[in-house]
Amino acid sequence: MFIFWIALSSIIAVPNMFIFILVKNNFNNLDSIRLIILFLIWFFANYYYFNRIQPLINQLFNKRNYDLSKMEKIFIKDLAMLKNLDDLVYQMISMLRRTMNVEQASLYIRRGYSGSYMDSTGNFIDVDLKIEKVLLEGTFFEKSLIESEEELIHSAGILLPIFNLSGSEYIVPLFHQRELLAILTLKDKFNRKRLKDNEIRFICNLSSYATVALANSVMYQNLSDMKDNLEKIVEDRTALIERQKSYMESDIQLARKIQMALLPTNLPDVDKLKVAFKYEPIMGVGGDFIDIHYREGMDEYGIFICDVSGHGSSSAMIASMVKMSLHSWGKFIQHPAEAFIEIKNLLRGKIGDNFITAYMCCIDMKTGIITSACAGHPPMILIRKNGAIELVKPAGKILFDLIDSEYEEMKRTLNDGDKIVLYTDGVFETRDSSGKMFGEERFMQMLSDNFRLSAEDLCQKIYNEIFTPKGNIIDDDFALLVAEYKN
Repeated sequence: MFIFWIALSSIIAVPNMFIFILVKNNFNNLDSIRLIILFLIWFFANYYYFNRIQPLINQLFNKRNYDLSKMEKIFIKDLAMLKNLDDLVYQMISMLRRTMNVEQASLYIRRGYSGSYMDSTGNFIDVDLKIEKVLLEGTFFEKSLIESEEELIHSAGILLPIFNLSGSEYIVPLFHQRELLAILTLKDKFNRKRLKDNEIRFICNLSSYATVALANSVMYQNLSDMKDNLEKIVEDRTALIERQKSYMESDIQLARKIQMALLPTNLPDVDKLKVAFKYEPIMGVGGDFIDIHYREGMDEYGIFICDVSGHGSSSAMIASMVKMSLHSWGKFIQHPAEAFIEIKNLLRGKIGDNFITAYMCCIDMKTGIITSACAGHPPMILIRKNGAIELVKPAGKILFDLIDSEYEEMKRTLNDGDKIVLYTDGVFETRDSSGKMFGEERFMQMLSDNFRLSAEDLCQKIYNEIFTPKGNIIDDDFALLVAEYKN
């Protein structure tokens, strides 16, 4: 049969040979017009043969391949006309049963993002990660070949439960971009013959064409299912969020009460020193902290302020740890630099990646001498009675496990009517509705303009300047302390 096909396919050689001999013997006697006419006859004869006669010969001797190729083209054309996923499944299954003459064909399509695959009749196949990995490594699996592997050592042996569950002889995975979308199963032919190579190639080609359409259809179906359930999902999620929000707000309120209880509640009534402070975390609780150390009859009055990196409950937790580390403050009250060393040792290994800036000072109310130490915190502002402003910033690095530091002490003498101002950077990092930052320069100018106000009034005025205007953007916790020395 193959020799006969070769013979028929070589018929075109006869007229080509004749024309070649004719041209060779009469080449010198042919003018240009006749050569052109002869060339055109030769060209169209060959063109007609290769486009009309040769396909008929191929069809005659390769009818099965021709039929499969024709059906493949029909399937590709019909793909453009399909309206939904069900039409795609029906068209593909019908085409395979008609052309392959198999007892049954089923297409199991993945539902959502689970490992379950369902066919058009409602039958399910569950695919775990091991089975999915094997399916993604091949394009065609045959049960009889897998079973013939000695002791089933071939990795495809784990597919046998799917073969048995679906009652199939062949499995073709449909995957797109390494994502398994569907599983095509085929039973034996009615004549019990194995599929030929050209038939396997036809099935794989059909599966490849269907995969792209299937990927789009599955995505559309998933979106459609999501759309149908979206309202309920939104309601459930909203209710869950509201409950969680309520629990969180309750927890934050409780944490806020605890943190506020750690702040100085009843400021000592001392004739020589009037103290006022304001504290406002942006998230209910925060990492800024203020503390005061004074006992009746003492000559020393200790003031402490700190700012823990970050915001919220984690910073507030560390701030409470700072409060606990100040329990021995009284022993170091005259030497704030030593107090910082003690605090750092107590907190070592407990604050993680957070760091702390802090400022501590001790005022001798007999002499008016104030001794200060700083751990990477903004400087203390000293406002003299006549309005002159001085910044006091002893050397010292932040409190952080990975940074060692020595802390310098500075001394200044307070006179009657002098004030000190301690604060965190949230005071001047506030922005107005246009985005302009309050800034250190404006803060200093405000202190200079209002230096005659009492400690309490000055503290309240700065607070109002930050929190009263509508539209102000406050991104950080706010802590401010003003103390006025009276001698």
